[in-house]
Amino acid sequence: MCSAANNIEHASDMLLVIRCMTIDVVAAHLHIGHGSAHEIIHDNLDFCTVCAPHVPKQLTEDCE
Repeated sequence: MCSAANNIEHASDMLLVIRCMTIDVVAAHLHIGHGSAHEIIHDNLDFCTVCAPHVPKQLTEDCE
C-alpha cells in the first residue's frame, strides 16, 4: 500500500473514532502538512465540518 493510501486509511480511522479532531491534529499525527490533511479529509474522504466534528457530506437516511 502506498503512503498516500495509508494516510487516507489512518485519517479515516482517526476521524471515525474522534469526530471532533482538527485538521492540524490529523496532520501532526500523520506527519504531513496542513494542506495535505485538508485534502485527505475533504477531497478523499468527502467529509465536511459541521459544528466542529467531521461528518460525511452525504447523510444516511438514519441521520436525516
